[in-house]
Amino acid sequence: MRIGLTGRLLRGETVTFEGADWTARDATVPTARPVPVLLAALGPRLLRVAGELADPTA
Repeated sequence: MRIGLTGRLLRGETVTFEGADWTARDATVPTARPVPVLLAALGPRLLRVAGELADPTA
């Protein structure tokens, strides 16, 4: 899931991913501090996804 990968990258983690459209091997994004990922949702399906991906420390 792209949102999850983005969140991991912005927390300073190294990410490896291989998908149908693109591949990332040992990708990193140098950041001075973790960057929170904000996600807004209105429908029940997206609310569930937002709840699964939410960072409780953000």
